[in-house]
Amino acid sequence: MAATWPLSRIRARVRTLTGRPTENQISDSDIDDFINDFYVNRLPVIIDLPEAEDFYSFDTVADTGTYTVPQDIIDIRDFTIDEGDEDVVDPLTFWHDRTEFFKLHPEDDSADTQQPTDIIWLGTLFYVRPIPDAVYTIKGWAKRRPTTELTADDSLPLQSSWGLAIAYGAAIDILNDSEDDEAAARLTIRSLGYDEQINLIVSKEISRLVGVRARPQI
Repeated sequence: MAATWPLSRIRARVRTLTGRPTENQISDSDIDDFINDFYVNRLPVIIDLPEAEDFYSFDTVADTGTYTVPQDIIDIRDFTIDEGDEDVVDPLTFWHDRTEFFKLHPEDDSADTQQPTDIIWLGTLFYVRPIPDAVYTIKGWAKRRPTTELTADDSLPLQSSWGLAIAYGAAIDILNDSEDDEAAARLTIRSLGYDEQINLIVSKEISRLVGVRARPQI
């Protein structure tokens, strides 16, 4: 049976990796903050977590062209738009060039409203153009941060196999925060250390996608 990595075990491993075994050196609460910062904010950016991907949708409002992006969305792609008549869903072009987007769709209050064909993500907002003339459902495939922090042993990571990688990531952040860059570097490159743990997660995910079992890490 594979080992599980509840918060208490991740925290204990962080203490071992950082050489800080007592609360006089660093409190459990502070360690948990480093663990959750790595788990929620950094791990999903470093690797693709399939469990953190799902469809995200929102409904437009007539005469409204901007919509707030949820804070937990890291990336999104493959937009579609549905006018709700159970007809064919249309693709929505996702733009990355702000200049070209607004060259095609100038900010003009007098522009006609109609079914949108284009979308761009700028800062905390989605800009949908042309400005909608009715209610439409826009959907995209989103990569999202975990919305729940690890607060107790029953709030395991999305995958328990990520536990050791989370422990290494949090330990490295603690060492960097205390300006012990050499120790942080050693944890990064050591045998079965941070780099290898991340590579192991990535190789397992690639194998899952192609249907081939990952080569064992010896």
